[in-house]
Amino acid sequence: MVHWTDSEASVESAQGVRASAIAEWHRGNYSGAMIGGLFSAVSRSNGEGGGDVSGVRVGGVVSGNDGNLTGVSASGLYNYVTDNLLSGLSLSWGANVVGGRLNGFAAAALYNYAGSNGTLAVQFGAFNNLDTFNPDGTVVQVGWYNRAAEQSIPFLNIRGLSNLFERPLRRLRGGRA
Repeated sequence: MVHWTDSEASVESAQGVRASAIAEWHRGNYSGAMIGGLFSAVSRSNGEGGGDVSGVRVGGVVSGNDGNLTGVSASGLYNYVTDNLLSGLSLSWGANVVGGRLNGFAAAALYNYAGSNGTLAVQFGAFNNLDTFNPDGTVVQVGWYNRAAEQSIPFLNIRGLSNLFERPLRRLRGGRA
């Protein structure tokens, strides 16, 4: 029914596949798949770090983690990553919130929020909001209202598109570019 792990250890790492009918909760870092019928969460360990997820995290109503996410997160109503979505996908029928950098794809029926963008940030939802634009990356927003820092454009908002096509100069032997 409920699977809860809590430890006095500074940061406990767990891995594997865990599923329960009501809730999945882990304090520390998690690698693998975590599926909760209503709730799924990975939190920091006594304020000393942790909360990172590598893999799949699914919650029927709420799904979230306090650290970084690398992988896929899905929820019925609310999805949150307090730090960064390093590389992955965040899906929700309600809202997705990435407190730090979004480097991947966020799709929500209603609202997407990210603190900033990574190399490529894609937001798809009715209302999309990116607080700070990183000029080294690219943002693509599709929705009724799209805001990437100070640029607000309805339906389709793209910033930094040329960054996708720039290639770094490679140094040839002998120090010449």
